[in-house]
Amino acid sequence: GFWEVIASLQGDADEHVVARVSSDRDAFLAALDRSEYAVALDAYGGEFFEGFAAPGGAEFEQWADAERTRLRALFVRAAEAGTRALLASGHLRDAVFVARRARESASGSQLAWRLLLEAQLAADDRVSALVQVDQLEQWLARDEIEPDKATTSLVRLVRSESKRDPERPDEGLVAELVGREREF
Repeated sequence: GFWEVIASLQGDADEHVVARVSSDRDAFLAALDRSEYAVALDAYGGEFFEGFAAPGGAEFEQWADAERTRLRALFVRAAEAGTRALLASGHLRDAVFVARRARESASGSQLAWRLLLEAQLAADDRVSALVQVDQLEQWLARDEIEPDKATTSLVRLVRSESKRDPERPDEGLVAELVGREREF
């Protein structure tokens, strides 16, 4: 039974027991290498070693923190590619879901915030986009962060879109009909 397995593993001192352990980190990185963003998004299980502490392991904790930051940034980039692909194929709800997940995972990333706002505008969810803009502006003000140009531009767009009358979605768009008799 159990003790026989242990005895067989002990062998002499020069032998090593090596077992390959798969991880969501490895699956995530492998999917990114293959540009399989949907697979990468599924494989990303959240923060790397979240909440793990190793007493006396300051070097490990520093490495884990750097790896956590790197993986989070890669996740946001994968979410960007995935969201844009979903938007292009007309899967608006799925795009909003992926973008929201990116924003929740990386709330300190203006790119993640913009991704969610763009997906919400594409899905014509102006109310949610306006709520997100308010939260984004609160975060930027609280942390004294200067928004980049792309963020500022998108915030303006969301605010202008929210002022449109939902009963008249094409308000402001005027079709030129003079000279189009033949088409009609």
